[in-house]
Amino acid sequence: MILERHIHELTQRAQSARYNIGHYYFRKINHYKLISICHSHHEQYSRIAFDQETSQMLNSNNHMAFAESLCLFKENQENWYFGFDQQDIKDLDIQYNQFKELKGGLCICTTIDMGAIGSFSSASLSSIMKYVEENHYIINGEVRGVIIGRGYEAGKFSRVMEIQIPVEQ
Repeated sequence: MILERHIHELTQRAQSARYNIGHYYFRKINHYKLISICHSHHEQYSRIAFDQETSQMLNSNNHMAFAESLCLFKENQENWYFGFDQQDIKDLDIQYNQFKELKGGLCICTTIDMGAIGSFSSASLSSIMKYVEENHYIINGEVRGVIIGRGYEAGKFSRVMEIQIPVEQ
């Protein structure tokens, strides 16, 4: 039941993603718990290493099926995480003490095509950040991106990310 709900949510996002590229919309985002993967700058990634407790948690009971690839943007650096919806953590009874907390709430969102491998950077946020500034929204949390999908379509490799910017209600 939990996996069915998760697959349904991911499918809904993936099916609408291409129609949301370049458009702005509001969405209520759930609270997330994060596990650090690595850092990057213009897709030059740091080494990925997990301690034994983290590896065991990720690889036990199919927990990885619920992890989303999530990026927090900080001053020209992308910080990559596996993100778990707080409700999934409760439903799966995941016992782990090293999560970073990511507050949920109202976000202004857009969907972007990340481009070819090696071309993505936090500079891809410039249009939505300009939109936020021009419309006088107040950012009240960490700017993040969630990978919605990647793969080949009509012979072209594509990567799609939803940008989420928490704003005051």
